[in-house]
Amino acid sequence: MSSEGAVHTAACMVGYLALCAALVVLAGSLAGRGHDGWAVASRLVPVAVLAVLAVLAGFAASAAYVPAFTAGAVLVPAVADSGDDTPGYRPG
Repeated sequence: MSSEGAVHTAACMVGYLALCAALVVLAGSLAGRGHDGWAVASRLVPVAVLAVLAVLAGFAASAAYVPAFTAGAVLVPAVADSGDDTPGYRPG
C-alpha cells in the first residue's frame, strides 16, 4: 500500500470511529423518543463497523483487503436499512 493509501485508510478509520460515537449518542435520544427499533439499530451498527474495521486492519497488507472492504461496504448499509418506525407509518 502506498503512503497516500495508508493516510487515506487511517483518515477513513477516524471518520468511521466518529460515526460510531455519534450513533451511540443518537441511540439514547432515539430511545427516549420511543423509536426503539432505530435505537437498537444505532447501537448495533457501530458493533458491525468496528468488527469490519478490525478485520480490515488484519487484512491491510494482504491481497484480501479490497474484497473484504467491499464486502463490508455492502453489508453494513444492508443491515442498517431495517425499515421505518416513524409514528403513524404503516407499510403498504
